[in-house]
Amino acid sequence: MNTSRLTNLEISIAVSQALDAKGWSVRKCSESFNIKYMEEIAASELVSMDKDFIQRVRQNKFEVVNKRVSTLCDFLNIKLESNEPFEYTLSSEFHAI
Repeated sequence: MNTSRLTNLEISIAVSQALDAKGWSVRKCSESFNIKYMEEIAASELVSMDKDFIQRVRQNKFEVVNKRVSTLCDFLNIKLESNEPFEYTLSSEFHAI
């Protein structure tokens, strides 16, 4: 069941912003995730992250907000259940138009 209050596009933007804020490439993100959750991955509790998956999420090329997407968001401190309106990077420019 999808309990996300963010759309897939908002998730993609949030992931891109989080990676940019950390100065991480998708490769660095996947490596950091896999190191942090090494024990859970070894116990088959989590699926490892690879750069291709993170890139698909970043480019809004995913269909469903599943556990893997949710875990990536948790790792990047993105709250999927947030009641606060999502703020786009260019929102001030859109308001100026």
